[in-house]
Amino acid sequence: MKTAKWKECFGPWAIALTLLAAMASAPALAANVDTIVDPDIDGEERFEAVQNAGELGAEAVEPLAIHLDAEDVVIRRAARQALETIVHHAGRPDADEERHAVAEALTECLDGEYTVAVRREVLYLLAWCADHRQVDAIAPLLEDPELVDAACYALVPNPSRASVRALVNALDRVEEETSQTSIIHALAQKANAATKPLADSE
Repeated sequence: MKTAKWKECFGPWAIALTLLAAMASAPALAANVDTIVDPDIDGEERFEAVQNAGELGAEAVEPLAIHLDAEDVVIRRAARQALETIVHHAGRPDADEERHAVAEALTECLDGEYTVAVRREVLYLLAWCADHRQVDAIAPLLEDPELVDAACYALVPNPSRASVRALVNALDRVEEETSQTSIIHALAQKANAATKPLADSE
């Protein structure tokens, strides 16, 4: 009899816990991204969502990145600021796996299916989180006259030998003088910062 009563009491609690778990699961990510990019959202609510975007992590990168060329300047800036928040949050100490996941998610947005405006902003963001593992995705854009400056910007702080090789190799291939100048300037910046040894990782 006591066991039956215990089960009767536990039943409603089990249902409540299940509902709470469901409310806290995946749809929260979509809700937060929507709050950032929905033009009908109240400005204060959007601002709060941007400020707390760091917890969204790599999964939110592409859904936000597609708005980096939005016609609505408010949405465009909100998406950019939210991505900055995610990148800086992932760059905190002892969060290497998260930083790498965010960097990888950003490199996926360098594909030609994205606009020049999106890829340019993504390159600027990669300057904060990329390492040798993202160089191969960035390097081809050194040969794109529209993106060479942003690609150089992404590679200058990259602490790998691979980033130097990418710049040197691109200098041999590009023909436009303005692109060559940008790459030479990037190499000079890396040389000036060479008081700190390059990372051994490739």
